[in-house]
Amino acid sequence: MKLLISLISITLFCTGCASAKFTSTFEITGKFDPEQSERIEKQAEELSWEDAKTIDVYIGELPEGIIWNGQTFSSDKYIVDVIGKSHTNTTGGIYWNYPEDEKWRNRLCPVNIPLAIATLGVWYIFSPTSWVCMRGEDNSVERTNARKLRLVNTLKKSALAAKGNVLFITSLGRTDYVNTHTNETVRSLDMTNAEGIILSIKPKVKEQVSI
Repeated sequence: MKLLISLISITLFCTGCASAKFTSTFEITGKFDPEQSERIEKQAEELSWEDAKTIDVYIGELPEGIIWNGQTFSSDKYIVDVIGKSHTNTTGGIYWNYPEDEKWRNRLCPVNIPLAIATLGVWYIFSPTSWVCMRGEDNSVERTNARKLRLVNTLKKSALAAKGNVLFITSLGRTDYVNTHTNETVRSLDMTNAEGIILSIKPKVKEQVSI
C-alpha cells in the first residue's frame, strides 16, 4: 500500500511539469478601487498576445523627452499619465495550464493524467504522447528568453486592458529556492517575475497664436 501511494504521489507530482504560465495583478493609481482593478485583471486574462501588440515597451529608459526620477514622470514634449502598476504571478504547473505559445499542448496533455495514474506512472515512461508534456524550466538561454517574452506579453495585456499605450518595465526578477533547514539557496530560476508601470503618453499640442 505504501508503494502504491508513493507511485501515485510521484505520478501526480509529474503532472506539474508544464512550462511557466503567468497572469497579472493590476493596481490602479490614485483612489483605491479594488473592483476596477479586478475588472482590468479579468479583461487582461481574456486578451491574447496578438491583441496587445500595439503596446510599446521600454526597459531602463523611456522615449527621448520623458524623464523619470524613480517616482514621477515629466516631459516638455508629452502628456504623461500614470494609469497604474502591474506585476506578474506564476500560475499552474498542471498539464492543461500551458502558456499561450504552447496552447496546442492543452488538448493533448490532459488525457495523459488518468492514463498515468491507472498505470502507476508507467505511461510516462513508454508513451511518446506524454513526453512532449514533460516541460521543465531551467536557465538555458532559450528558456530564459522565452520566460522573459511571456512576462513582457503578460504585462502588455494588462496595459491594454487598463487603456494605456506604453509599458515601462521596472523590474525583471528571479526565484530563489532555499533550503529551510540551512537557509542556503539550492537553485535559482531567472526571469520568473516582472513589474511595470502602465502609462498613457500623448504628444502635447502646440498652441497656435493668431496674428
